[in-house]
Order: sequence, then structure tokens, then C-alpha cells
Amino acid sequence: MTALESDPRDDPRCRIERLDQAADGVRVTWADGHLSLFPISWLRHGCYFPAHVNSGTADGAQRRPLPAETIHLERLALGPDGELEITWRPDGATTRHEAAWLRSNCPSRIERSRRRRPTKTWPRGMAPEFSYGEVVSGDRALLAFYRALLDYGLVILRTVPPEEGHVAKVAQLIGPIHETSYGRVVDVKTTSALAIEANTPKRLEPHTDESYRYSPPGISLFHCLAQAPGGGGESLLVDGYGVAEALRDGAPEAFETLCREPLSFTDTGGGAHYLARARVISLDLAGNVVGIRYSDRALLPLDLPPERIEPVYQALAAWAERLYDPRFLFSYRMAPGDLHVFDNHRVLHGRTAFTVGSGVRHLQQCAVDRDEFHSNFRMLAKRLGAPDWAEELPGGALA
Repeated sequence: MTALESDPRDDPRCRIERLDQAADGVRVTWADGHLSLFPISWLRHGCYFPAHVNSGTADGAQRRPLPAETIHLERLALGPDGELEITWRPDGATTRHEAAWLRSNCPSRIERSRRRRPTKTWPRGMAPEFSYGEVVSGDRALLAFYRALLDYGLVILRTVPPEEGHVAKVAQLIGPIHETSYGRVVDVKTTSALAIEANTPKRLEPHTDESYRYSPPGISLFHCLAQAPGGGGESLLVDGYGVAEALRDGAPEAFETLCREPLSFTDTGGGAHYLARARVISLDLAGNVVGIRYSDRALLPLDLPPERIEPVYQALAAWAERLYDPRFLFSYRMAPGDLHVFDNHRVLHGRTAFTVGSGVRHLQQCAVDRDEFHSNFRMLAKRLGAPDWAEELPGGALA
């Protein structure tokens, strides 16, 4: 049997030993000793989701949560397959909740933490690498590529044919291409008529793209077709999660400030006017860093009460100081055929200055939404029987 085909009743984590009704819900003691508390309203709402839960006579009932004072347990029991059976009053509905589903959705702190995919730190001065031929060789190689991108936020693909349009072919392995402010596939080229700083040879400081949007682009791809023949132009890639954690450890007040105070980012080029207020560091409810948004070029003067302005600038200075810590910086000079893929809600990117010489530096860029990538990862991992398909993934820099 595969992991998905095994009988959950053989797993002590998914075998119910004892049921107790309490004023605040149903207490379940599992065979491994773990104790779960399932609130009454949660159990009643859970009878409609997922589809494999048999909702019995509740099929035609409304799906919106009911007032707590109208929900009562008539009977509590273990079913023949070890599932939780509940008969409700006053409507007499009977619901059956599979033990494995209950355990995998247990709202305890330890189980909620277990469901989150852990973040991995970058190997010093290195990034995960794959060859293009390896990634397109089959589903298992593609899943390994997906996992590396989820865990580290950055993957380097080698030997991608240095031809125009190939970045789109790689992007479609991840998800549908996202329309950015500059189009679906963008030429970053020293001879381009598009007046953006990326098309100049000057240095670009590490930043996240389109921080001025409510929802910035998710997974970014840069493909090198031709490198500057005069030298320079090294890519700078910074692990924003690592920088945030270093700030939390070394300057906790600055960390709290950047998690709390929304800043204004704007762009008024190309006949458009974008403006978004958001925090540099986004956290989930458990305090984990799940998103980074920062661009010094798009940052407006602070729109905050006077007494909060100086602390924010001090926090930004502490943030910027850590952007060049070698623990979090990966730098390399792309060669034709190199393509790097990174999570724009985690990784900041920039570039050293370069000399054009007699040739042209030419990269192509596009993006994929993070939710499309996360969906494709879950579907592929589930199809291959991988248990991490159900893990909670970071929501990104959206607030």
C-alpha cells in the first residue's frame, strides 16, 4: 500500500480511543495520547466539508454556521469504521466524521503547527540547482523542483535553451502566466525602448517587484539570453525570510515596527498610477514570517503620525543593513541558458552595475501567481501519493 492507501485505523494518530462530551465541545483522546477539542459549532459546520464526510439527513440543510445556542448533541458514538458519529437536535441530523480527517484538521496548537510547511534557510552562498532536461523529464522530477522552490524560495535552472519565449515554457510548468505592469513576457534588454531602470547598466538594489500593487506578482522567472560582454551584471538574490528573522533576533523593536506599520509604495509610469499601503514583513497568526514587500525606489515618504515616523525610518535602516548579510545573499553572474525562479513574496532581487561593451545584455522575464503554483504543487503531490500535499503554505505579502 502507498501512504494514501494505508488504513488510517492502523495509525495511532488516527485512531480514536475515547470520546467525551464537554460544555465547550467534544474531547477526543487518540491512541497516541494526543487530546483534541472540537467545538460544537466546528463539528456542525464540518459535516458539509469535505465531500467524503457523510452528512446523512443534513444534506438539505443550510450551510452557513448556525447560532451556538441552537446546536445541541443528542448522541455521541464511535461508528463501525472508527469514525465519530453525532446525532443532532432538534433536526435529528446524523453526521459521520472520519477519524483521519478529524486528526488532520485538529485545531490544537501542536497540530496546527504540524500542518504548516517548515521554512528552510539558504545554504550559504548556494541555491538549489536543476537542469532543464531534468525538470521536464517526468512528474517526480517536477515535484522535486516544486519542493525546492517552496522550501527555499529560489531555484536555478541550467541549460535552458537561450531562445526567446523559452521563459514562458518554463513558467507554464509552474502555472498560467500572470500579466504584470509590463506585459506577459518582458524583455530586459539594454537596447530596449522601454524606459525602466532594469534596461540600464546601473546597479539595482535588492527589491521585490511591483510592491505598489495590492497583490504583487508571485513566482518570478528571469532567463538569460545574452550577458553583458563588458563584465559585471551579477544577479543579487536575498532571502527576505532570513533577513526578517535576523531582524527579529537582533533588533526586535525594528522587526515589530515593520510588521505593524503599513508603508506606501507607488508607481506612476507608463500612463498608470498604482498605490498600495502594506507592511514590509507579513506574519501569520502564529507569528511566522510569510511575506516580504520592499522596494526603496517605490517607497513614498511616510504617511504616519509624526511620533511614529522616526522609529519606522530607524527600522528601515536596520532592515537595509541586513540585506547584504552573506548568510542571506546569493550572487552569481548568469550565463546564457541560465534561468532563475524565485518567490517574489520572499526573495528580493537586484543586480550589480555592468559595462555593455560592444554587445547586448538580454534577459526575458515573466511571472506566475503563487496560488496557481501552490495549487499545482498540491495536485501533483497528491497524485504521486506524497503526504506533504496537504501542508499549509505561506500566504505571502498581501497586507
